[in-house]
Amino acid sequence: MIEKIAITDITRMAHNFICIAGVFRDGTSVRPLLEHSRFCEDWCCINGYYVRPFSVLELDFLDPRSMPPHTEDRYITPDHVVFISQLNDSKKRQLLRMMDDGNIANIFGAPLLRKKNQIAKYVQTGTGTRSLGLIKINTISDFIYEEKKRGWDFRLTFTDQSRTEYRIKIVDLSFQSLMDYKRICQGFSSEKISQYAMDHIFNKKKVYLRIGLARGWADYPECCFLQITGVYTFPGYMGNSSFQMLQQAIKANNPSNDLDDIPF
Repeated sequence: MIEKIAITDITRMAHNFICIAGVFRDGTSVRPLLEHSRFCEDWCCINGYYVRPFSVLELDFLDPRSMPPHTEDRYITPDHVVFISQLNDSKKRQLLRMMDDGNIANIFGAPLLRKKNQIAKYVQTGTGTRSLGLIKINTISDFIYEEKKRGWDFRLTFTDQSRTEYRIKIVDLSFQSLMDYKRICQGFSSEKISQYAMDHIFNKKKVYLRIGLARGWADYPECCFLQITGVYTFPGYMGNSSFQMLQQAIKANNPSNDLDDIPF
């Protein structure tokens, strides 16, 4: 079935892989998947157009094949991908207001759990009604950009509209690309990058976060950890740039490709 969707999430996975998600015209979330392969960054260039958050695409969807909490999963046929348009700020605001879930606890239809001595929260694999939602931030207290054993890590501490505090990893590819660009191409220290993000991105009147669930993996097969799959501000923090432009500059300055990060 051929449908139009607005892309809302383009997230970084390991190596050059990405995950994408979007919404149909009625605001229902969908996560397109390829049946026999995975999306790579190169997929986001369609006939000379850069696909980025709020790009409208026409895709050919197959029947749903999902397992809770990832009920939004839909396979697509790989040979029908049409770039339609890019939403302007007015339409972006309208879409985000329609998508707003208010609080994170409202999103997943399952309890948020946490293992002993861990900050990260998760939904148990096989439970819940969905894995994607959106909230408007109430307050932001901290952003940390730091190097760990398995790569660079991005963590935001904030409260939602219920004033509940969360500390969640950001996997938004556009956001990560901008932070990495500041480090690799402009020589910013991790501390300076954290301050830049607080001053120039999160110190906005309106900041929305797309909250998604990762999938369980070998170490934690029963855990779908919360992650920030989209960061949206007004005005937009990317300006006229795109993650593709930033990645080109990063790769020119970073032949070792040290951008892989930890999974949660």
